[in-house]
Amino acid sequence: MTNPFFTDKTDIKIFILTLLTDVTQPLDYGSIQDIICRSDLVNPYDFAECFKELEELGHIASGKEGGETFYTASESGRSVAAELSDEIGHEIREKSMLEAARHIALRCEGAQTSATVTELGPRRYQVTCEAKDRDGIALSVTIRIPDKMKAEQIRRHYLDKPESSLRGILSVLTGEVDYLLNS
Repeated sequence: MTNPFFTDKTDIKIFILTLLTDVTQPLDYGSIQDIICRSDLVNPYDFAECFKELEELGHIASGKEGGETFYTASESGRSVAAELSDEIGHEIREKSMLEAARHIALRCEGAQTSATVTELGPRRYQVTCEAKDRDGIALSVTIRIPDKMKAEQIRRHYLDKPESSLRGILSVLTGEVDYLLNS
């Protein structure tokens, strides 16, 4: 992970509350964490700490649906976000809302995506990208990479654009883009 944009705990809390206020439907914890941490805006450890503190302060409300816990900004959380959300740049808010919309669309389709980087040894990394839907595993790809930065780039790209990654993999496997490989 590169250096996160937000390092101040107050800014991170405002960012979390602003996202939960801007998104009109409840989100599960993993989705909130992905939206906020995926683009390297916030360190995952700082996110977890700030999220817990916001819950303890009553700024985040939770509810159960189908055995899963979902979160929204409480009335006090929405008040804090309304008062301080201008401290979060418009571009960052827009980017997080696009990510939230993608998560909500995938959740409605019953799809979940994940990507991990595992260090295998010196200059040996493994990237695993998966997509699961209601019927099970739709995609599972694992590749070894000798460069950590390239492995992280693959992970981030897949998480940012799983649909285009899947289309690209299908195009290569079906031979539709052989001209790119034969040049």
